[in-house]
Order: sequence, then structure tokens, then C-alpha cells
Amino acid sequence: MRATLVKSYLNDKAKLVVARLDLSLADDYKLLKEAILRELKTTPSYLLNKFQTLTKDSSETFILYGSKLMTLLNYYLDSRNIDRDFTKVLELLVCDRVKAVLDDACLKHILALENSANDGWLRLTDLTIAVDKYY
Repeated sequence: MRATLVKSYLNDKAKLVVARLDLSLADDYKLLKEAILRELKTTPSYLLNKFQTLTKDSSETFILYGSKLMTLLNYYLDSRNIDRDFTKVLELLVCDRVKAVLDDACLKHILALENSANDGWLRLTDLTIAVDKYY
């Protein structure tokens, strides 16, 4: 995919990222996407929140709204290194729900543990053990 074509769909911040890339990298969609997400510091928690709170604009179709939701969910799963294994997807959703009920201090502790985890998140067993140990 040509960088010039992609740039027409990007916001100003993302266009700046693309402009700073080596031209050979700018034509590789996967590298381009990674560079933009890294530069804009799109975190997994931001993507999940955006997915959970996205509302349909009255001027958009449900097809567009559904597409936006699917895109956000895919970016979220990518940010958590989920390979679309259905069991992992379910486990991630349960883990996110568990984290949603934690108090701030425990959540900060869990997020610190997740930052050092290989995949960037704790699997359900590890998460629940860590929460029980915290309390």
C-alpha cells in the first residue's frame, strides 16, 4: 500500500509520524501501523476504553459503526498480543472484567505486574493469584 494513499486517511499527528519514517518502511503497512501506534502511545487500556464507550454518530450507518468497533477490538487484541485464539480472547475479556472491579491501589499493582509480563497482560490464573496475594 502506498504511503501517499494511506496518508490521505490519517490525522495530522499520524501524518507527521509517516513523514519521519524511512520511505522503504512507509510502504509496509504493518510497520507503518506499528510506528503510528507506538508514536501516538496508544495503550491497551485506551483502546479498550474507546471500544467500550464508542457511540454511534447519528450521521453514520450501522455498517460504519460496526466497522469502527471491529477495528478498535482488533487493535486492542493486537496490543495485548492475542493471536485470535478464541480461548485467549475469552480469557482476556474476563481478565478485563476482573480488573474493572479492583480498587485503585490493587489495579495499579496489577498494571505494574502486567507491564513486566511477556505478553503485556496476565492470564486469568496469574491475575487472580496476584489479586488474592495483594489482598
